[in-house]
Amino acid sequence: MTVLTPFEKQSDQDRLKDYIDEAKQLPMFRGGSIQFDAIVWDLRGYVNIPNSKTHTKIGFKTLETGGRRALADMEPLPQPLQDTAKAIVAHAIHRNGSDLKSPATYFDRLAAIKHLCRFLTANGSSHDLTKISAGTIRQFINSVSAQLHLSYLRAIIKELNSRNICLHLSGISFSKPKRNGRRAGDLRRKKHLMLTHDEAIAIAKAFYRAKEPYEKLITSMLALLMCAPSRMGELWRLPVDLEVVADPSGPDYDADSVIFSECKNFKYGLRWFPEKKGTPIVKFVPTPMVRVAREAIKRITEVTKEARETAKWIINHPGQMPLPPELQHVRETGRITFSELTEALYFSGNGGSGLSYEKKKYPSLKKPIEKPTRGRESVYDFHALQDDWWKWFNALNPEWPYVAIDKDIGYKLRADEALLTCFYNQYSEGAQGARKHTVIAMTPNMLTQALIPGHSKYIFERLDVRLPDESLPDITTHKLRHWLNTIAQRAGLPQALIAAWSGRANIMQNIDYDHMTEEELVELFRKQTGQELQLPSIQVVDPDQEDFLEGRKKTIFNSTPFGFCLGNLRDDPCPSAMSCLTCTRLVCVKGAKMKFKMLKEDLARRETALRNLKERQAAGLRTNPYRLEAARKAVEHGKQLIAALSDTTVEDGTLIRNSDSPELAEFGYGQRAVDQRKDRMIAEGRKELRGD
Repeated sequence: MTVLTPFEKQSDQDRLKDYIDEAKQLPMFRGGSIQFDAIVWDLRGYVNIPNSKTHTKIGFKTLETGGRRALADMEPLPQPLQDTAKAIVAHAIHRNGSDLKSPATYFDRLAAIKHLCRFLTANGSSHDLTKISAGTIRQFINSVSAQLHLSYLRAIIKELNSRNICLHLSGISFSKPKRNGRRAGDLRRKKHLMLTHDEAIAIAKAFYRAKEPYEKLITSMLALLMCAPSRMGELWRLPVDLEVVADPSGPDYDADSVIFSECKNFKYGLRWFPEKKGTPIVKFVPTPMVRVAREAIKRITEVTKEARETAKWIINHPGQMPLPPELQHVRETGRITFSELTEALYFSGNGGSGLSYEKKKYPSLKKPIEKPTRGRESVYDFHALQDDWWKWFNALNPEWPYVAIDKDIGYKLRADEALLTCFYNQYSEGAQGARKHTVIAMTPNMLTQALIPGHSKYIFERLDVRLPDESLPDITTHKLRHWLNTIAQRAGLPQALIAAWSGRANIMQNIDYDHMTEEELVELFRKQTGQELQLPSIQVVDPDQEDFLEGRKKTIFNSTPFGFCLGNLRDDPCPSAMSCLTCTRLVCVKGAKMKFKMLKEDLARRETALRNLKERQAAGLRTNPYRLEAARKAVEHGKQLIAALSDTTVEDGTLIRNSDSPELAEFGYGQRAVDQRKDRMIAEGRKELRGD
């Protein structure tokens, strides 16, 4: 027999403990791949992994202090905050189910808790969320510089509040106060602004001023984003043979492009693999930009050619370290001297700092097979070094030989076929130079840093490119996407083509990238129709006219979360207070997946409510029997409706009215009012109703 504890008698700590215990029983901890008590979780299999560089390990440890430290060197989060953080992440993963999210979705939640932990530790406050006062949280809000952390902390507290935990924190505002006239979210909102004409000219100047390989690489990536509206992360999915040129002898493309669903009304395009489950396409490049696109691809190909060739050699010789031609003899002898070692590993031989750094990656270098003597260098075991290098190489490239993988579209890109491949440390700040024995994929962070004003790699300051007012451009790659979408809108391109060109699955999102003014919209209408834009005239009608009422019935269509409503919600209020599951006016459409999903979620909530009512009744608490009976019927009705929508013999598109379900009672307000009036009239002895 289970003894149920009344809700009123449970403490906040007890409810938090129940929340954590519930997380420990989730399916993700049953297979053994992740242990709840572990400090570091590998979320592989529970998150979306777009490429081999994606980090999947999440550590429930404190933020680093005093410089960067490895994850293994950080201290675990203090209890009970550690278990609370684990439960929050576990419940979030479980809610998303098969809809795999980016690892950042969970990293950001944990980052918010880590920042809060550091604040609580510095102020000597408790690490138990149930004991933290609202005043302490407000002090933390004022101390945080990033609005993103506050947004996730707000979501965390909202989730706990839904479980009746930390209700004393429910009324807190998480908005940052103004600082110098700007809000913390301005930088994130700035990316939605469209590129200006002067900024576009600045990108063109930078492209033609670039001389060094790094400058050519960055400006060429910007040039490609100016040729077709794309997301920055999609650049790292491009193959080196991305150009598609029409066959001069016919209207179609070459045979290799037939797997793409491209528009064939252009002569030059780029093979593109959109993010967010987009369909691989060939993006057309406007004719004036074809020369720019070709020059940009040529520059990138030349800069990354050596790295691609090395990648191909490593693929063909797995487990073997690439060596300069003059060091090939060490493969046979198995012996490599210190001077040869500095050449093979591309580090400076001056002093011991370079070797000390290499020893961290290659343990075999800690003990030479021959110690240095007068006139002779240290000698190391090359084969042991090569084994250490191969382990380290595979840790850097866990999906080798692939540098980009998209399971949704079955796309894999090998390192020797990628447009953006480079050597380890090739463009790293403060590094001794490219380590040409190791190939890696470039990361979006490289382009992001080049566009941050004040950063040492800021490309516009490096090339001395300024705006007409002598200020430096402040550009994001998303501005380019907005700019090209607006140009396409001004040209009157079909909305479906604009969405496909942008790699966008939802055509309705086009409007978010359209910055046309009202005057431009009117002018576009004139060009397309040859007519002046006429505003509709106003006609005064009698609302009681029969044809007017009939016309309104035909034009009213009320969508609900589960289907659509037969009632006229424009003129009459909803009699069921939007409780559609038990309303006889609900009509569902067989095969509407999103509506069906929401219907099941509503049923799950009602089942929880029914279970809570039964628990209260079993615990001896006051329970309204009519409410309990109504909840029971609602659950029964929901199951009947879901069973009807799940029937495989019913074709998709079939309309299923709620009242058609067996034993479904009429809950409409109007029907109840009529029944109540009849009951009163019968009680008063009306003959016409009693049948006397």
